[in-house]
Amino acid sequence: MQNKVQKNKLITIIILSSFIINQSLIIAQINYNVQKPTIHETTENHKQFKRVTDYSKNRKTTSILNPDWARWEEWLKIKNEPQSKSSRSGNWENFGPHNVSGRIISIAFHPTDSNTIYAGSAGGGLWKTTNNGLTWNPLTDFLPSLAIGAIAINPKNPNKILIATGEGYSLLTEFSSGIGILVSYDAGQTFSTTSFTAPLNQNFAGMDIAWSPKDTNKVCVATSFGVYFSPDGGISYTGTLNRLPSRMVMDPQHPDTLYLSARYYNASIPGGFYRSFNMGQTWSPIGTGLPNGNDFGYASISVNANYPNKLLLNISSSDFNGVGPMHGLYKSSNYGVSWTQIPTNVDIHCYPAPGNNICQGWFANTICYSKNDTNTIFAGGTRFWKSEDAGLTWLLKDTTLSSAYALHVDHHQTLYHPLTGVLFDANDGGINYTNDDGTTWTSISNGLITHQFYTLSSAETDPEMVIGGTQDVGFFSNHQAHSTPIWNNRFNGDAFGNVIDYTDKNKWYATIFGQYKRVKSVNGGTNWSLLNNGTSADDQWRMPMVIHPSNPNILLSSNNNFMYKTIDGGLNWQTTSTFGYINCFEFDKISPNEVYASKLHTGIVYKSFDAGSTWAILANSPGAPITDIATDPNQTGIVYATVGSFASQDQVFKSIDGGLNWTNISNNFPLIPANTICINPYNSDIIYVGADLGVWESIDAGNTWLLYNNLTLPYVVIGDMHYYKPDSTLRVGTYGRGYWKIKTYPTNSSTSENYESTIISQKLNPNPAKKGTVFYTVINSKKPYNTTIKIHNSMGSLIFTQKIELI
Repeated sequence: MQNKVQKNKLITIIILSSFIINQSLIIAQINYNVQKPTIHETTENHKQFKRVTDYSKNRKTTSILNPDWARWEEWLKIKNEPQSKSSRSGNWENFGPHNVSGRIISIAFHPTDSNTIYAGSAGGGLWKTTNNGLTWNPLTDFLPSLAIGAIAINPKNPNKILIATGEGYSLLTEFSSGIGILVSYDAGQTFSTTSFTAPLNQNFAGMDIAWSPKDTNKVCVATSFGVYFSPDGGISYTGTLNRLPSRMVMDPQHPDTLYLSARYYNASIPGGFYRSFNMGQTWSPIGTGLPNGNDFGYASISVNANYPNKLLLNISSSDFNGVGPMHGLYKSSNYGVSWTQIPTNVDIHCYPAPGNNICQGWFANTICYSKNDTNTIFAGGTRFWKSEDAGLTWLLKDTTLSSAYALHVDHHQTLYHPLTGVLFDANDGGINYTNDDGTTWTSISNGLITHQFYTLSSAETDPEMVIGGTQDVGFFSNHQAHSTPIWNNRFNGDAFGNVIDYTDKNKWYATIFGQYKRVKSVNGGTNWSLLNNGTSADDQWRMPMVIHPSNPNILLSSNNNFMYKTIDGGLNWQTTSTFGYINCFEFDKISPNEVYASKLHTGIVYKSFDAGSTWAILANSPGAPITDIATDPNQTGIVYATVGSFASQDQVFKSIDGGLNWTNISNNFPLIPANTICINPYNSDIIYVGADLGVWESIDAGNTWLLYNNLTLPYVVIGDMHYYKPDSTLRVGTYGRGYWKIKTYPTNSSTSENYESTIISQKLNPNPAKKGTVFYTVINSKKPYNTTIKIHNSMGSLIFTQKIELI
């Protein structure tokens, strides 16, 4: 019996004297390096504007021309350097959300097979179905996670596909910049660069691609850099129109004829309407009766399939006047030569009352003639509308009889399948179709796992319960996250900081941008209450929420102007600082009265010594912009920070004196932004960093870094990450490919799946250390266990090493 105890329990007592792809040719670029228009005040209040500026401000780009090109170059290095990848065992697993998709911005139909459809997401790459949406397969997981703004399939050779990367709506910058146009010769299994791929000096985004069915050598692309023509099937390009396109469509009966709407950019690049008779090689402005160039905002186009002389233009207000509301719906009966405005009864770019002040015509704007009746028109704005009297009156067609949403809000493409005649709609929740002109809708989004997670939390008392905040599709939760990929979706919009009470798995806290702000559920998400008593009405993008590690009634949050603390589970909040706009809070795991906070988009770090009741600015900074802070789970005063930078050795930092001084531990970390960080609780030398290209791991306290994807995690932007101690898993919310986890261990061995043990306790006596200290480690092991204890002094130098063997 005594030998068995000795085998399964080990106590060490240590007396210490002191303890604490090749680049293609650069295309001739259209110069947009002119002064941009002043953004209207109402535009700055749009959540989409806040979203795109937040994404860019969290990435220091002073040393580069194009962020996505910089990521592409780092991806090429990783791809060609096997030694940069981890050899650790185990595979990443994806767990949805499976039932609701993230934002889909482009779709394309196979020219001969009605069941094969391609879908382009805003952050999760290109997807393909061969069974009309019953199942989907990702095609670009191992490219550097791309936004797919436009897709085109060769009409005579469907194995050849072009994709225009980037998501472009032009509010000072694109939503997600791209690296140009890529080509596939094997139906999307692999992609190569074209000549329209280069380190562009502005953010690039594709809008539309037209591929001639008569002569498949002729391709025209509408991009944020203007309009380009290719004479060789999309390999080389020449600029043909110096305008900023909204949409480009082909005349269905005269395929050499293209129509294009251009957005207002500035006085030298006005908006307007254009036509080409030669597949985009030359263009002419047409359209009497349309708004002038300054008032011509984002506009969608529809050409009637049976009467191609009939056209519709759905025009939004321009930046010049504040984007969002509808400028007007216009019709032409002479191929776009002259136009008449249709007096509509509602603004189809806006929500109905009482939310009619929320208008998104610059972002969510579609128009589509019915294929059967010229008086029937479909339009997508924030909601989906139908008119049966040629656009005079409109009715919502996105709800069921129970008033539940059948279509997600924010619509990006509305078009008919050319082979089946079925009407499809791509929106912020995926893809839907209707066989009865919008009376009923069928979703084909199951399996389109493209959610963009900002945050992710797990219940400490239940490994199956996971919640998260996502871009544009709100707050998600799953009580059986690893048993079923079906997640519950609540609070549409942008959801950020969230936490589950570690003593009660049904008690949730979350932050939602907009009217709700802070919310709480005490029954696992069934019911919710607002938690804003004592806070100002001011809102914050990327609002944080964190819980005290030993008192679950204490939480911290912030808004643009203040930090807040609650001691009663969110019922009441006290203002603790006028230093608002906080990106993240982090309690010291050992001494939770010490708390760190970082100001969003900056390098400013604050510290509290009274659990967040008062705050002071730390004199030194790890860099800017700080994207996350983590404290060592085993020792007080050790804190880490990540920085969103493309510069060399500028991503990961460590402090061993409570944030007074910082040491750069980036070393060989790739030249991409680091977004989130966590420390292995069993071994503080093991550090995980979520970056713009997957997860990176150091097993030697930051001296070296390896890509931790094991050929299963996509090269995707990582939004949030935490180590879940109860089952030793690393859990990540990706910005485009949903929720993933991997089983990981506190050893460096690739055979660590043979390890089964629990570290019962790790103690210092006295703590903090003075002249001497005793370090206790108690380990319970069912199998052979080998590890090494390493002790570092207050300067971070290794001063003691002892190997422990348990047999």
